[in-house]
Amino acid sequence: MKIRLLVLILCLSSISSVTVSAQEVLAKIGERNITLNELDPQVKAATERLPVEIARLRKSELEKEINKWLFAAEAAALKTTPEKLLEAETAKKRVKPSDEQIKAVYEASRAALGDLSLAEASGRIAAFLIRDQEQQISLAFAERLKQKYKVAPGVDVNAPNLKATDVLATVAGKPIVAANFNERLKPLEYDLRYEAYDLKRQALGQAVFENMILAESTATNSPANEIIQREVSDKMRDFTDQERAKLNQALFDKLRAKHKVQILLTEPDAPVLKISADDDPAKGNQSAPVTIVMFSDFQCPACARTHPVLEEVLKQYLPNKARFVVRDFPLMDLHPQAFRAAEAAAAANVQGKFFEFIDVLYKNQKALDDASLKKYAAEIGLDAKRFEADLASNRFAAEIRKDREDGVNYGIKGTPTIFVNGVRVNELSAEAFKTAIEKALTKK
Repeated sequence: MKIRLLVLILCLSSISSVTVSAQEVLAKIGERNITLNELDPQVKAATERLPVEIARLRKSELEKEINKWLFAAEAAALKTTPEKLLEAETAKKRVKPSDEQIKAVYEASRAALGDLSLAEASGRIAAFLIRDQEQQISLAFAERLKQKYKVAPGVDVNAPNLKATDVLATVAGKPIVAANFNERLKPLEYDLRYEAYDLKRQALGQAVFENMILAESTATNSPANEIIQREVSDKMRDFTDQERAKLNQALFDKLRAKHKVQILLTEPDAPVLKISADDDPAKGNQSAPVTIVMFSDFQCPACARTHPVLEEVLKQYLPNKARFVVRDFPLMDLHPQAFRAAEAAAAANVQGKFFEFIDVLYKNQKALDDASLKKYAAEIGLDAKRFEADLASNRFAAEIRKDREDGVNYGIKGTPTIFVNGVRVNELSAEAFKTAIEKALTKK
């Protein structure tokens, strides 16, 4: 019998790797062992594929790094910046997607687009098609530059026992050294390891629960479905998913203690990154032992939900135990007004009211046009003329782009992304934030 759980939380400790053999014991129920072989075959396949995925990632990222260096060399020769160089190249060759192309993508992506109509989704699809064009133009440009600037291969990026001083490639006479490359890849490799771990964690939770129910059925001579009925269904009052999840968890905890369950699967160690606070808006003393850096998008609904939760937790730690820094990571493809909102927040910061202003932005994400931004500035008491002049000046754009570039180098793919003393917090909850901060404090 297959027993489905809506939510099942397994509290697991940390190790450095999640790659396990199919026979390695992931959990014990009394004398009964549960191994990878007993989990969903797709989970087993994803686990066994992990080394291949990591090797593919390293090759792909090295190629990107080589291309980046090629663009830098060409930009230096033309006395421009890599960003301007690529923009000029793509501007010459990109073409506006046709209505037929947009419609074809829309029809092929109906499930992912949900209830969006063609008219509502067309802007997003067009942006996607343009990005794809630009990527292909950029790759073709890099291939041409390889004929101009010599690229010499070095040590295999996936070689065993790679040394920090090993040269992976030389571009225009400059070496790409393993030490720097590996540092940049840490968060990307960790993401792959964590995804594999999380798949195993969920599948293991299901397998453990089913085995505990069977053990309880044998011990009490009660049918499994009666145990679920008695401990979960009969106790429901509100009949919500949250209530069922809570009762499932209570039953899991009860059976775990009774049947001597040991969870042996462990979470991969998150890398400790050198996350710069830059000169971005902050609360708390600069000398505080813990620094929390949140990369945010002011048009992102998840950021709007997370920010007040984090702020509430931080009341226990500010200003002397923790410092809170907000950096920009606008997702312009998804949120077209996010960059402008970030500029407006920077203009509010000039007048010392950054946090008051972003509280208003998070509450009004459907109205982030210039007129609304000016209205919010007036509502919190900013000097209107100064705010409007700063917003119109374009003086903050470079800083916002720098935040984004730093975020990409830290492996950020979406928002909000939060680091506590350089360690990314994977779960966006008050409990997870508090745990991460307390853990960082104990290391000081």
